[in-house]
Amino acid sequence: MNFFSDIDGTVGKGVHISPGVVLLGRIDIGDDVFIAPNVTIRCDEPDSQIIIGDGCNIQDNVVIHSLKGSRVKMAEHCSIGHGAIVHGPCEIERGSFIGFGSVVFRCRIGRGSMIMHKVLVEDCDIPPDTLVPSGSIVKGRIEHLLPKIRPEDQRFNEYVIAMNLDLNRRYRSASDPYKIITN
Repeated sequence: MNFFSDIDGTVGKGVHISPGVVLLGRIDIGDDVFIAPNVTIRCDEPDSQIIIGDGCNIQDNVVIHSLKGSRVKMAEHCSIGHGAIVHGPCEIERGSFIGFGSVVFRCRIGRGSMIMHKVLVEDCDIPPDTLVPSGSIVKGRIEHLLPKIRPEDQRFNEYVIAMNLDLNRRYRSASDPYKIITN
């Protein structure tokens, strides 16, 4: 194995865990999840939990961590972009996107919302289908000032989800020298 795993949880079917990944603590991973190289998912504080829904993709160098007594819950088909930090307590609803280098902490990201690149989202509730533009800082109750996602944003999000599901299948194929497959 080229990854470190000490989890007290479950790993679904069709999961790809890349080299350099660290999984630690109470983590439940759904089916068809793609975890790219050098991801760290830690649930090492007491009474913390991380739940990753079916069809999610967690890209290179992402850190997911949960504070004592809290959890990170990602619903189905979420994308966490390269180098992002997701810190619990946090809930990310179905089909949401967290962009490259973004940080989300103590928040809820509504269904189908897109947090673009290099964004800080803290102590807030992002409504469904909301776009948080690159470089934004969203703290507290300013969510009503944020735009709704546009059709081109939705197409990009759908592309990322589909591409990473395809990568999951390709990396798990018999011809892939890096395959690490769970039942």
